[in-house]
Amino acid sequence: MGYKIGMRIIRIGLLLLIAFLVFAFTGCMERLAYMPMRGTPAPDSDSIEEVWFESPEGLRLHGWFFHVPDGPDISLESDAAPPTILVAHGNAGNVSHHAGFVEFLARDGFQVLLFDYRSYGNSDRGRLRRQYLYRDTQAALDYLMQRPDVDPTRLGVYGQSLGGVFASRLAAAHPEIRAVVIVSAFSSWQEIAASAVGGAEPGGFSRWLARMLMPAGLDPIDSLTGLTDGRPVLLVHGTDDEVVPYAHGLRLRDAALRAGVNLTFRSVVGGDHNSLQRIDPTLDQTITSFLRSAFAD
Repeated sequence: MGYKIGMRIIRIGLLLLIAFLVFAFTGCMERLAYMPMRGTPAPDSDSIEEVWFESPEGLRLHGWFFHVPDGPDISLESDAAPPTILVAHGNAGNVSHHAGFVEFLARDGFQVLLFDYRSYGNSDRGRLRRQYLYRDTQAALDYLMQRPDVDPTRLGVYGQSLGGVFASRLAAAHPEIRAVVIVSAFSSWQEIAASAVGGAEPGGFSRWLARMLMPAGLDPIDSLTGLTDGRPVLLVHGTDDEVVPYAHGLRLRDAALRAGVNLTFRSVVGGDHNSLQRIDPTLDQTITSFLRSAFAD
């Protein structure tokens, strides 16, 4: 009886080990980070244009282009196009769920492209991995560069949560991007995996497990610390963020300042992951003022 029980325990242990290795080496943990929602309703504003463009693999990607409605004009010249902000949204939903976070930019005089990665909204289905979503973000930038109503010398990026991965890397790769806004982003893939396992202050085991399950690469902390050419960066994080703990924002802030990045850090006291603008009604104005300053010279 004892022998049979012992063998059963060994078999269960081996099965658990195999499951762990499969989970670790097939990227299963990263796949858990993506929560796309299919189907996007038509925009409910005449100033929002539905647009389509292609990924490098030929997938059709969908987005909303926010034109500046009648209102403030921040063009430096009467015939100049307003600045354009490329928005990379978070890991869940689609453009219809994220429009409310950035529509203030259009009201304040900026054109905005908010797009869906592959498998999100009305975009074609495709494999969800960070490197592919970055390619989608690059494709969105390429699309903007081809629009006649976009001034390629007046571009900014805005990344929220997961979108901070792609916005920061895009800025690092493209010095023509003049302003960077990163909101509620994690510092690295392994650190956010450790936070998911061990909470806001993960211990040694959580960090070890995260290193086993989540590969490094395309980490915001590496992208941000490479922005040392003087371009302005605004980093925003809520102190009560339960999705991406505040420690991630502090880690990004400290690393960027040590590297000499032209960084502005905005802490939202009491702000959770998706409540920053509700908790702090002045945040929109902070972002607008930051961007106006970036495009003023």
